[in-house]
Amino acid sequence: MKSDDTFFSWEGFEEKQVDRTNDWYWGVGLIAIFGSAGAFIVGNFLFGVFILISAITLVIFARKNNEPKLFKITDQGIQRGDVLHRYKTIKRFWVDAEEDEDGPSLIIYTSRVFDPIVSIPIPEEIEPEDIRGFLRNILEEDYMREPKFHKLLDKIGL
Repeated sequence: MKSDDTFFSWEGFEEKQVDRTNDWYWGVGLIAIFGSAGAFIVGNFLFGVFILISAITLVIFARKNNEPKLFKITDQGIQRGDVLHRYKTIKRFWVDAEEDEDGPSLIIYTSRVFDPIVSIPIPEEIEPEDIRGFLRNILEEDYMREPKFHKLLDKIGL
Protein backbone atom coordinates (compact mmCIF):
# COMPACT_ATOMS: atom_id res chain seq x y z
CA MET A 1 0.00 0.00 0.00
CA LYS A 2 1.42 3.37 -1.07
CA SER A 3 1.65 6.21 1.40
CA ASP A 4 0.31 9.65 0.48
CA ASP A 5 2.64 12.61 0.44
CA THR A 6 1.08 15.28 2.65
CA PHE A 7 1.95 18.85 1.68
CA PHE A 8 -0.29 20.72 4.13
CA SER A 9 -2.01 19.40 7.24
CA TRP A 10 -3.96 21.05 10.04
CA GLU A 11 -6.72 20.36 12.51
CA GLY A 12 -9.72 22.60 12.98
CA PHE A 13 -13.46 23.00 13.00
CA GLU A 14 -15.35 22.90 9.73
CA GLU A 15 -18.31 24.79 11.16
CA LYS A 16 -18.20 27.83 13.36
CA GLN A 17 -18.60 27.03 17.05
CA VAL A 18 -22.00 28.26 18.23
CA ASP A 19 -23.25 28.14 21.80
CA ARG A 20 -27.01 27.83 21.73
CA THR A 21 -28.91 29.01 24.76
CA ASN A 22 -32.21 27.66 26.03
CA ASP A 23 -33.87 30.65 24.38
CA TRP A 24 -32.74 29.38 20.96
CA TYR A 25 -34.41 26.00 21.57
CA TRP A 26 -37.56 27.69 22.94
CA GLY A 27 -37.66 29.87 19.82
CA VAL A 28 -37.43 26.88 17.51
CA GLY A 29 -40.12 25.07 19.50
CA LEU A 30 -42.53 28.01 19.53
CA ILE A 31 -42.09 28.69 15.83
CA ALA A 32 -42.73 25.01 15.09
CA ILE A 33 -45.82 24.84 17.32
CA PHE A 34 -47.39 28.04 15.98
CA GLY A 35 -46.46 27.18 12.38
CA SER A 36 -47.94 23.70 12.57
CA ALA A 37 -51.03 25.00 14.44
CA GLY A 38 -51.57 27.50 11.63
CA ALA A 39 -51.22 24.74 9.05
CA PHE A 40 -53.70 22.55 10.94
CA ILE A 41 -56.20 25.45 11.21
CA VAL A 42 -56.19 26.04 7.45
CA GLY A 43 -56.58 22.31 6.89
CA ASN A 44 -53.08 21.51 5.68
CA PHE A 45 -52.38 18.58 7.99
CA LEU A 46 -49.41 17.25 6.00
CA PHE A 47 -47.58 20.60 6.10
CA GLY A 48 -48.17 20.86 9.86
CA VAL A 49 -46.63 17.43 10.41
CA PHE A 50 -43.74 18.42 8.13
CA ILE A 51 -43.05 21.53 10.24
CA LEU A 52 -42.96 19.45 13.45
CA ILE A 53 -40.66 16.81 11.96
CA SER A 54 -38.38 19.56 10.58
CA ALA A 55 -38.13 21.24 13.98
CA ILE A 56 -37.29 17.95 15.71
CA THR A 57 -34.62 17.22 13.10
CA LEU A 58 -33.21 20.73 13.49
CA VAL A 59 -32.89 20.33 17.25
CA ILE A 60 -31.22 16.92 16.88
CA PHE A 61 -28.63 18.30 14.45
CA ALA A 62 -28.09 21.42 16.57
CA ARG A 63 -27.22 19.28 19.58
CA LYS A 64 -24.51 17.27 17.80
CA ASN A 65 -20.96 17.89 18.93
CA ASN A 66 -18.77 19.79 16.50
CA GLU A 67 -15.58 17.74 16.67
CA PRO A 68 -12.32 19.05 15.20
CA LYS A 69 -11.40 17.50 11.86
CA LEU A 70 -8.08 16.78 10.25
CA PHE A 71 -7.59 18.64 6.96
CA LYS A 72 -4.88 17.56 4.54
CA ILE A 73 -3.72 18.51 1.09
CA THR A 74 -1.95 15.46 -0.32
CA ASP A 75 -0.79 14.21 -3.69
CA GLN A 76 -4.11 12.31 -3.95
CA GLY A 77 -6.50 15.16 -3.18
CA ILE A 78 -7.94 17.33 -0.42
CA GLN A 79 -9.05 15.50 2.70
CA ARG A 80 -11.47 16.83 5.31
CA GLY A 81 -12.02 14.40 8.12
CA ASP A 82 -12.83 11.01 6.63
CA VAL A 83 -13.74 12.40 3.20
CA LEU A 84 -11.11 12.58 0.47
CA HIS A 85 -11.93 14.84 -2.47
CA ARG A 86 -9.72 13.48 -5.25
CA TYR A 87 -8.28 16.04 -7.65
CA LYS A 88 -10.16 14.46 -10.58
CA THR A 89 -13.49 15.20 -8.80
CA ILE A 90 -12.60 18.83 -8.03
CA LYS A 91 -13.55 21.13 -10.88
CA ARG A 92 -11.93 24.33 -9.55
CA PHE A 93 -10.78 26.07 -6.39
CA TRP A 94 -10.39 29.50 -4.86
CA VAL A 95 -8.42 30.67 -1.82
CA ASP A 96 -10.46 33.39 -0.15
CA ALA A 97 -7.87 35.30 1.84
CA GLU A 98 -10.00 38.37 2.53
CA GLU A 99 -9.82 39.57 6.08
CA ASP A 100 -13.30 38.99 7.48
CA GLU A 101 -14.56 37.58 10.75
CA ASP A 102 -14.25 33.98 9.52
CA GLY A 103 -10.63 34.24 8.36
CA PRO A 104 -9.19 32.79 5.15
CA SER A 105 -10.72 29.71 3.57
CA LEU A 106 -10.16 27.26 0.75
CA ILE A 107 -13.26 26.91 -1.44
CA ILE A 108 -13.49 23.93 -3.76
CA TYR A 109 -16.15 23.16 -6.35
CA THR A 110 -16.63 19.41 -6.63
CA SER A 111 -18.60 17.17 -8.95
CA ARG A 112 -20.99 16.18 -6.15
CA VAL A 113 -24.65 16.66 -7.01
CA PHE A 114 -25.77 17.90 -3.58
CA ASP A 115 -23.80 20.71 -1.96
CA PRO A 116 -20.94 20.82 -4.49
CA ILE A 117 -19.22 23.84 -2.92
CA VAL A 118 -17.05 23.00 0.09
CA SER A 119 -15.46 25.68 2.26
CA ILE A 120 -12.46 24.68 4.36
CA PRO A 121 -11.12 27.17 6.94
CA ILE A 122 -7.39 27.87 6.77
CA PRO A 123 -5.66 28.42 10.14
CA GLU A 124 -3.40 31.37 10.91
CA GLU A 125 -0.29 29.14 10.95
CA ILE A 126 -0.60 28.37 7.23
CA GLU A 127 -0.12 31.08 4.65
CA PRO A 128 -3.10 31.07 2.20
CA GLU A 129 -0.79 32.02 -0.68
CA ASP A 130 1.23 28.83 -0.12
CA ILE A 131 -1.88 26.69 -0.57
CA ARG A 132 -2.92 28.75 -3.59
CA GLY A 133 0.51 28.40 -5.20
CA PHE A 134 0.50 24.64 -4.67
CA LEU A 135 -3.04 24.02 -5.97
CA ARG A 136 -2.57 26.23 -9.06
CA ASN A 137 -0.26 23.58 -10.48
CA ILE A 138 -2.95 20.89 -10.15
CA LEU A 139 -6.40 22.52 -10.41
CA GLU A 140 -8.10 25.33 -12.26
CA GLU A 141 -8.31 28.50 -10.18
CA ASP A 142 -11.55 30.46 -10.48
CA TYR A 143 -13.06 33.19 -8.31
CA MET A 144 -15.79 31.78 -6.05
CA ARG A 145 -17.51 32.87 -2.88
CA GLU A 146 -19.08 30.77 -0.18
CA PRO A 147 -22.83 30.68 -0.91
CA LYS A 148 -24.82 33.35 0.91
CA PHE A 149 -27.16 30.63 2.17
CA HIS A 150 -24.24 28.97 4.02
CA LYS A 151 -23.31 32.31 5.59
CA LEU A 152 -26.96 32.89 6.60
CA LEU A 153 -27.13 29.46 8.26
CA ASP A 154 -23.92 30.24 10.16
CA LYS A 155 -25.34 33.54 11.37
CA ILE A 156 -28.51 31.95 12.79
CA GLY A 157 -26.52 29.13 14.36
CA LEU A 158 -27.29 26.16 12.14
